[in-house]
Amino acid sequence: MFNAKVLLLVLAIVAVVLCQQRARPPIGPPGGPPGGPPNQGSGNEGTTCSSNVANYATPSASSNCESWSNGNTYIYPSGFNYGNEVQWYECPSSQKRIVVSNGIPNHDVIVGNPNSPCEIPWYVSLPINGTYGDVLSEPGALGIIAMQLNGVPIYGAQEAEGLNAVEPDSSSGVQDAQYWFGHSAPFGDWHYHNPYCGNLKVDENTFIGYALDGFPIYGPMQDNSELDECNGMFKNGNYEYHVQYLDQVDGTADYCNGDSPAIQWNYVLGCFHGDISKTTVGSSDEQSIPSDCQKVTLNDVFMMQRHNTNIRSNIATKRHQYSNKH
Repeated sequence: MFNAKVLLLVLAIVAVVLCQQRARPPIGPPGGPPGGPPNQGSGNEGTTCSSNVANYATPSASSNCESWSNGNTYIYPSGFNYGNEVQWYECPSSQKRIVVSNGIPNHDVIVGNPNSPCEIPWYVSLPINGTYGDVLSEPGALGIIAMQLNGVPIYGAQEAEGLNAVEPDSSSGVQDAQYWFGHSAPFGDWHYHNPYCGNLKVDENTFIGYALDGFPIYGPMQDNSELDECNGMFKNGNYEYHVQYLDQVDGTADYCNGDSPAIQWNYVLGCFHGDISKTTVGSSDEQSIPSDCQKVTLNDVFMMQRHNTNIRSNIATKRHQYSNKH
């Protein structure tokens, strides 16, 4: 009788464990557990350092997905069933800069995992002008931290289990996150971790996109000594971020520098120096564009940013380069 009771107790415990495991979403890179902020029920936010972390949920994917195969190269646009769609808005009265996109990249890709990208109804609202402050915010470890001009999100420096996404060691089960062209998560969200962020070649004049605090992000500097802990600097009175070359970041260091919001895997951002309280990330299926907003072309965005910095004589063009060592 004793053995039968023990057996029943063991079976009950096993049943509970199996149910809990079945309820967990599949493990994967950002946008899907554990790679990103809460998405479709996941609460895993990766390794964090401080109590002031900027985590944002990824919108749910649509049913419009590519049917790509691991190991293949796909040429844009001929190898894509769904093209890149992105629209930027400037809203002078509401003081917002909004991007609506489907998250599909606008360049060639090499697929390095079983996940095919899907159209994601991104709606990201930023301050039209960033507000610099002394309070730093930690960028999300696995989810969106910035938006590339092409409407593809830039994610944090981590992958599954808190491992380095940009410079993975041999033990990492996710090797394809390190490349400039990005990769897809299990839920279909294509994104970048690499500091080239979908650009084939970059320099310090390359306008990459906007951080979630509204400040612009540019390419890496040969001499990064003027950058602060967030990867930012003032130039002609305007604050801007610069991504880093791989050999400017110690990818073998701990992700955290104690409990500082400024992370050490600062390939794209080390932290946010701007106010993120007015930033929202959601689904364009559920959001509307304010009445004061005006559509702007990518060329308009380039030109306005050049005007704001007042020093950029040239915006670097995209050329082929797979390595981002300098």
